[in-house]
Amino acid sequence: MILIISTCSQKLNEDEFVRPIEKLLLKNGFDFETKHYFKVSELEYDKIIICGTALKDFEYLKDIEKFSWIKDYDGKILGICSGMQIIAGVFGMKMKENVVIGIKEVVAAKQNTLINGKFKAYFLISKQPVLNNDFISLTKDDSIIKHKSKEFYGCSFHPEVINQELIVNFCKL
Repeated sequence: MILIISTCSQKLNEDEFVRPIEKLLLKNGFDFETKHYFKVSELEYDKIIICGTALKDFEYLKDIEKFSWIKDYDGKILGICSGMQIIAGVFGMKMKENVVIGIKEVVAAKQNTLINGKFKAYFLISKQPVLNNDFISLTKDDSIIKHKSKEFYGCSFHPEVINQELIVNFCKL
C-alpha cells in the first residue's frame, strides 16, 4: 500500500499537486491512501509519496518535526518539490534560494531505477537543498537526489506534470 501525503496548507492546492498523482496511481492499478501530513501517525505503508505544494507555501517547513519519523522509516519515499525539501530538512540539509519556473532540461548523472538519460521536466521551485554526506545526486543539476543507504528519493521538479513514468517507476520499486 502506498501513502500519498499532502503538504498543501490550502485544500484547493491539492487539485494541482495531489489529485494528479492519485489519478496516475489509480490508472496504473496501485493501492493507495491520501492523508494530509497533520494526520499521518501510523506508517504501515510500503511506499510514501510526499507531494509538492504552491510556490510560496512553506507552512510544512515550520512543521518539520512532524516528519521526524522519516529517519526511522524502513520503506521507500519519494519527495516531490516540498517533499524533497522536507526530506532534506529531516536530514539536516540547508536550503539555497533557486527559483526555477517552467520546463528545463535535466540530464541523469547516474544509472537509476526512476529515470535515465536526458529529458524535459517541469519546475516550480524557489528553494533547493544543498546536499550533505547522506545523499547523492542522480542528475547533473541535483534535481533528483537519493539517500546513500535508504530508498529515499527527492525530486525538485514536478513529475506529475510531465515525466509521470518517474512516479510509476517509484511505485514499482
